[in-house]
Amino acid sequence: MSAKHPMKASLSLMKFRLALGVSVSVSLICFGFIFEAYALISVISVMAILTGATIAGHIYSKKELHIEYLENMETINRAINKSESVEDLLFNVLSEVQHILKTDRAWLLYPCDPNAASWKVPMEVTNPDFPGAMEKNNEIPMTIEAAQLFRHALEIKDAVYFDYDSPNSPRETIDEFGVLTQIHIALFPKTGEPWMLGVHQCTYQKVWNDNEIQLFKEISRRISDALTSLLFLRNLAENEQRNRTILDTTAEAIYGIDLEGNCTFCNTACIRILGFSDQRQLIGKNMHNLIHHPHKNGASNSQLNCPINHSMRDSKLYHVDTEMLYRPNGASFPAEYWAHPIIENNQVTGAVVTFIDITDRRQKEGELSHQASHDSLTDLYNRLEFERRLAESLLETNILDTQHAMFFLDLDQFKVINDTCGHAAGDELLRQISEVLKSSIRNDDTLARIGGDEFAILMLDCTLDQASQVANVILNAVNDFQFVWEDNIFRIQICIGLVPITSPTQTISELFIQADAACYLAKDAGRNRIHIHHVDDSEMTERRDEMQWVTKIYSALKE
Repeated sequence: MSAKHPMKASLSLMKFRLALGVSVSVSLICFGFIFEAYALISVISVMAILTGATIAGHIYSKKELHIEYLENMETINRAINKSESVEDLLFNVLSEVQHILKTDRAWLLYPCDPNAASWKVPMEVTNPDFPGAMEKNNEIPMTIEAAQLFRHALEIKDAVYFDYDSPNSPRETIDEFGVLTQIHIALFPKTGEPWMLGVHQCTYQKVWNDNEIQLFKEISRRISDALTSLLFLRNLAENEQRNRTILDTTAEAIYGIDLEGNCTFCNTACIRILGFSDQRQLIGKNMHNLIHHPHKNGASNSQLNCPINHSMRDSKLYHVDTEMLYRPNGASFPAEYWAHPIIENNQVTGAVVTFIDITDRRQKEGELSHQASHDSLTDLYNRLEFERRLAESLLETNILDTQHAMFFLDLDQFKVINDTCGHAAGDELLRQISEVLKSSIRNDDTLARIGGDEFAILMLDCTLDQASQVANVILNAVNDFQFVWEDNIFRIQICIGLVPITSPTQTISELFIQADAACYLAKDAGRNRIHIHHVDDSEMTERRDEMQWVTKIYSALKE
């Protein structure tokens, strides 16, 4: 306790004065016996003084109790105010409760729920350590008696008193925890389940007066209010930590910005993917300036036109499937991101941006696209991609009035090498001849393997004379090429069918038929030759007639 209160000093002084008055009155009575005339007056004076002293003593006694009550509550308030956590609060307050109420044990249990499977004591202060003390935070199975005790406390919402002599006292509690007297009350913080505050008297049977019970109830109210605040803050901190844990365990990068575009938070993936080492390098910085640089073509990438800014402006989600983001070292990477506006009280206060590094995805997509459009053996374009480009060339012929050329190439003696040296030799021949063909054409020409030993070339913006010159270059390059396999040397020849692409009415099917027929005529004329298809080509007409006669003969034989 602190030094004696001034009111207590005044009370002592008043008692002294009353005692002095009584002494004087008694003296007057004595003198009254001597002087009878004053006897009656003396008696009346004494009675008045004694009555006044009794009234004054009662008044000042209540005043002293009130002062003591205020001092005790101030002690509880100080214990609460200096608590920085729920655990501090429980220990500090229970220590003061034990001291103020002069009890052997003060405790708090949770939850005060008769339907719970168990309950526990988050904090207990006991001095000395009496047998039966409750262990901190141990789960205690709910019993029928405990459930009735909890239910009663919750229903009456007032202090409950019992001792070991009470006929309806909870015998299990008394026997297990060595209780002679107990008083408890349910607490109702606004966060979570109700609690229960209680005190035990274990050394003697304590009788609680009205002042002590009122003090106990007021202390319980203050503890309940303090628990509401601290539990709310703890839950807030736990939720924040839980959210931080969730953010930091996601593979996606996440960051938040305010209306000016300054970073308000970021997760671990964001720091790592962007190439920073600490969140302090991002928090408070303008994210657009950090990671959105000008476009590769030099065009400005302004924050005003950024989809993230549009998300805040329009209050809706924006999705960008390809965006180049930059790291501090100047390196860039493709990203896909989503911008979500943050709306609080119907006002946009910022945005949350989620993005992922799609470098691997782009690489895999590129690999799949390459596989879909290229021959797996020679890495040249395949027939599907060749036909797609051929279709585009026909469209250009129609729109731009340009001229192109298509080659159909067929190797001679490929089957001989396959049969004599095996398919491994044939595959190697195809790979090597592909390099010979690539070195003979322009970089922007399309070279494709369209069959076993058949190739096709598409030359854009090319006259027939230019195409003929390239065809001769190819013919000579193949003639000069020697294929060596296990000490065997082979000379390779090639036949080329050349078709000019001059009319938009030509179709892909027609071009392949014409090029294939031209290649056949080159082979039929003695191999290692070039045949150019013409509209009035008599040899082509004869070849077509022969093919028709073949069909007629097969049909006649069948019938």
